[in-house]
Amino acid sequence: MSFNYNYSLLIEFTCMKKIIFIFCFIFLHFSGFCFANSCEKESLGNSQYLNSTKECINHVAKLTLTNVVVTNQQDMTGKLIAKNVVLNDIVATGKILFEKQSLIKGKIDLVGKLIANNSSFLKTLNIVSDHIELNAGTTTKDILIGKNARSKTKKQILYIDNSTVNGNIKFTSGIGEVVIRNGGSFTGNLTGGTVRK
Repeated sequence: MSFNYNYSLLIEFTCMKKIIFIFCFIFLHFSGFCFANSCEKESLGNSQYLNSTKECINHVAKLTLTNVVVTNQQDMTGKLIAKNVVLNDIVATGKILFEKQSLIKGKIDLVGKLIANNSSFLKTLNIVSDHIELNAGTTTKDILIGKNARSKTKKQILYIDNSTVNGNIKFTSGIGEVVIRNGGSFTGNLTGGTVRK
């Protein structure tokens, strides 16, 4: 009799611990305490910010930024279209398009596709992607292109079209290709890939 009673108490206690843990997790997530960068609450769906300054952005889905300054970190999952922006650190999964003299002052960690037109990156680009385009006068520092675990045999291609990489380019997969077009260039060393002009 006491074994069944103690076992029953143990089950109830375990269930209470799980309920308390789940409640605390939900509270912390929705109150914003779980984000180290003290960002605004996560926004979902297609959104657009115009002519504004934000401390940070945490967004899921499609986001369009035009004439926006983000002073801290931007966390993004989905598609980002950024025109004439000034951004600091970016952590993203999805597709990013930078245009019209966008300036990225901080580090960028991206898993997905990057297309940059007439934009500047002041720190190293850390990217896991099969397709990266630097076009129309874009400038960058070093580029580290990580291995894409979902694509074991496909080449990873970096297009440098009328743009400059002021640093090294490294493909960790060993199957990278840098395609140079319209006077594009890089000033450092190439590791793990070949050049095609």
